[in-house]
Amino acid sequence: MRKSLIFIIAVVVTAATLFFTFNFSGCTASLDEASASQLKNDVYDIYEELKPIYLDSKDIYEVRDHMYEWGKEHGFSVSKLAGGNLVITKHPSRNKKDSPETVFQCTMSQDNYKEHCQTAAIALAAMKNASIHGQVSLILTADIEGKHTGAKMLSRSYLNTDYFMNLEYSPETAVYTGSAATAEYSMSCPLTKSETAADKAYEITITGLSCVDSSDCSKKHPNPIVTIADLLTNCKSGGLIIELAEFNGGTSACKFPSSATAVIVVDQSSETKFLKKLEKCQDDFTDDYYNDQPNMDFEFKEVQVPSKVISEKYTSNILSLMYTTVNGTYSTTEEDGEGDPTALANKGSISTKEDFELSMCARAADNGLLEEMDGSYRKSAELSDMKFTIKDETPCWPFSDGGDFYKLLSSAGSQGGLDMPEPSSTFKKSECAVFYKKTNDINMISFGVNNGSSFEQSKTLVYFLSFVCLEK
Repeated sequence: MRKSLIFIIAVVVTAATLFFTFNFSGCTASLDEASASQLKNDVYDIYEELKPIYLDSKDIYEVRDHMYEWGKEHGFSVSKLAGGNLVITKHPSRNKKDSPETVFQCTMSQDNYKEHCQTAAIALAAMKNASIHGQVSLILTADIEGKHTGAKMLSRSYLNTDYFMNLEYSPETAVYTGSAATAEYSMSCPLTKSETAADKAYEITITGLSCVDSSDCSKKHPNPIVTIADLLTNCKSGGLIIELAEFNGGTSACKFPSSATAVIVVDQSSETKFLKKLEKCQDDFTDDYYNDQPNMDFEFKEVQVPSKVISEKYTSNILSLMYTTVNGTYSTTEEDGEGDPTALANKGSISTKEDFELSMCARAADNGLLEEMDGSYRKSAELSDMKFTIKDETPCWPFSDGGDFYKLLSSAGSQGGLDMPEPSSTFKKSECAVFYKKTNDINMISFGVNNGSSFEQSKTLVYFLSFVCLEK
């Protein structure tokens, strides 16, 4: 995504115009040294205040109740909303009641709570320290297990605002103006078990991998579920006599699994070849990923032969499904597989504890491509005698250049000492897509923030709120 020369000039002119207006029109937005120091302290202090609220509450509704009290104590207007949501509002500054309205929105979740505390602290510190602003609100949308429950229940009336800015955690400062369509798949079947005549069994365990969101395509991530499945397929195709007793791993369809374990029963006639293949798999996996995953551990050991194993029919169906379903990059911008990814898939969890279930997450640059993926994975499941279910689906938020919204934010970043990146689209499962589905003319940007640049990012929001006032 490239900025044209005209767009760059427009941003520079906008920044210069805003700087001149604020510094020479009597509507001064610049933060003096004392104000900047107060803002910096507030970003840190609010973050520290929020952490025990998010960590120690019994559920998200108790978090919401504590945040309600926090907002009241700090002089904001606060309202509880349906779905566990909360809105914290600061009314317009003097003579700015007719200025455009801004809504910040953050996820309120106890999962990865430090990240959610950070995004809220950045927004709240900016609201507290802004001296020139129209009405500004922070909406905290409740979320449990990434289902965007609060976002789905948020009334459209809160989306009908002049500027709607989602704040989400990002390792580097980012601006998103579009997001992928996503879906979570379940492929399952009942299992039957049978007795085994084999006299050897091995447990394979891969642990210690990073359990991060599978939207990250900046580098190749290990998937222990796929690694073990590929090993078993290789053994079967090589004529080795093996049986599957159990295969479990991962916790979420949308995250790279941090671990996986399988128990394999091996006929004595195949043991030597099996161990050679297993040792090679271990060596290759370690060589490929140890530098990026220093906490990883790939082990195997001989264990007691289980009394029963998964029947041959269902073992074959499981391996067929694992072989025919794509994991990783599903499609790219180039037909030969080169270019940027346009669709991703992740085998996030697998279980044979009762029935068999494989959970996957699909991400696509547009809704049509996701529909193609739905059909492809459904067909693979059916060919392997599996039930296919779409558990959750989020539509695409179409990419745009951000228009005047981005220009204002970029100018504010320049004033705030932040090098604002160009707008991009993300593969993340985004609440913005939920909001876009509700109101497709929403003026919305997602601002990726983090602990490392939290002061500059909060200062950028202070300037943004001031710059907005120039419009009326």
